[in-house]
Amino acid sequence: MSVLSILQEDGEVSSPPSVLIVCANPIYPKGKLTIADGVEFAFEVLEVDAGRLKFLLNRKRQYSLDSGPHFLGELKWLEPCDSEDLALSLMRSKATLCGVIAVIKVINLAASSQTVQ
Repeated sequence: MSVLSILQEDGEVSSPPSVLIVCANPIYPKGKLTIADGVEFAFEVLEVDAGRLKFLLNRKRQYSLDSGPHFLGELKWLEPCDSEDLALSLMRSKATLCGVIAVIKVINLAASSQTVQ
C-alpha cells in the first residue's frame, strides 16, 4: 500500500520538488513494485480514493511514492476492474480501478541538489 503524489507544476522536473499533491491514497501495487527507468508498474485503487488520478491519463508528470522515489512518469491506463488485492477483500462491493504507470526517468534528488555556501 502506497500514497501516490504528483508535483504541482505540470511535467516539470524540480529539485527539490516544490509541492507534492496526493492524487491517490492508498494504491495497492500488483506484484513487486520496482521504480526504475523504462519499467511499468500496475496497481489497484478504490475509485473513491483515486482523487486527481483520473485526470492524469496519458500525461507526463513528476510522481512520488510515499514521499520516496521521485520519477517522471505517465499514467498509461486506468480502467474499472475487479479487485484482486487481499487488502481490499472486505471492500469488494466498492468500485475499483486498475492502472499502469510507465516510469520514464527516476529523479535522484540528492545527486541533483546543490550545496549553498
